[in-house]
Amino acid sequence: MKPTTHAYRTLWLSDVHLGTRACRAEAFKAFLKAHHAETIYLVGDIIDGWMLKDSWYWPTVHSDILRLLVKKAKKCRMVYVPGNHDGLLRPFVPLDIGAIELRFEAVHVTANGRRLLVIHGDRFDPALSRGKVLNTLGTWFYDALIEINGWLHRLNSHLRRPHFSLAQFLKDNSSDARALLAKFRTLSIDHARKHGYDGIVTGHIHHGEVTEEDGILYANSGDWVDDCTAIAETWTGELLLLRQPAATDLSVLASA
Repeated sequence: MKPTTHAYRTLWLSDVHLGTRACRAEAFKAFLKAHHAETIYLVGDIIDGWMLKDSWYWPTVHSDILRLLVKKAKKCRMVYVPGNHDGLLRPFVPLDIGAIELRFEAVHVTANGRRLLVIHGDRFDPALSRGKVLNTLGTWFYDALIEINGWLHRLNSHLRRPHFSLAQFLKDNSSDARALLAKFRTLSIDHARKHGYDGIVTGHIHHGEVTEEDGILYANSGDWVDDCTAIAETWTGELLLLRQPAATDLSVLASA
């Protein structure tokens, strides 16, 4: 039976973290094959340069994903907005790499005329503005969490158990984490309002969401470490949060 495909006006994808064991690569690959759009925004942290710098990890499926993205870029408009984990690309913007447009940020106009700022969002992260020492500790904690998530995912896949994310558990059960998410959202919305945009689409914080506050649209594309989410724009201009079923990569990995 032919796989079901979905076509949208626009897709926003972020925080894939290729080059880490925590990357849900098979789920992301399946999503790319099944979802198409006229415009695709890669909203940062597609490749995790931080982790690759310390420990090389690059399975074949990660190369498959890059080839698939390049193939898609030949059939649609693709804009790559680097994040902090693939920040080595930032000094080179603006630059066109083949059919892929490398930009520090972008402005997207929806089908119903709303102007949205597209930016990775690390500048709105309160955890990255607490000074050098605390920032270093936060980075170390994040890297450790990514590694733990990767090992948990591989273990659960081997045992054919549902995916469990320690990072997601902490986000759901920590008042500090919820406060950080709320602060990130507020700073993003304030930035969009200050600069005259109707909304903003970000990544970075690993929490997929579409909401509106005081007339400003806020959308976060989530990640492919925990949530397996993306943002899609319909042909009428509505923004939706898409979630790839967790069983997609669980079944593939368990049978590998």
